[in-house]
Amino acid sequence: MLIVISGLAMLSLVLLAVLWPSASALWLWGGGCVWMGWTAWALRAWWLSPVGRLQWDAQAAASTALSGDRPGGWRWHGDGLSSTDLARVEWVLDAQTTLLLRIYPHTERARWLWLEARSAPRHWDDMRRALTNHARRG
Repeated sequence: MLIVISGLAMLSLVLLAVLWPSASALWLWGGGCVWMGWTAWALRAWWLSPVGRLQWDAQAAASTALSGDRPGGWRWHGDGLSSTDLARVEWVLDAQTTLLLRIYPHTERARWLWLEARSAPRHWDDMRRALTNHARRG
């Protein structure tokens, strides 16, 4: 996904240079610098993103439930957040084989997660069903 967005941004700079030849070189250099900075930031954020497993537990206690009237709760197992109950999960972007989620641990700030179908293809449909029924749309 990051490669696609970065590629589209670079393509727009190339099209600007080709279709608007009188454009100032300063604009093109500035756009190129912004593109390189954004790409570097996005790659760093992706590289440092947490790795682990998101799990829906239908038998979770009421204190970890997403809402008071529905049983169950989300749990994160992974680096830096070992086996942590989540206050809520927000579904931000759905690209069918990739999902962007924002998770809210009870004791920490929100974190962003990219879920990829290729990391657990046998469980992908189950995860999407659980998110459809129990995650908030962000």
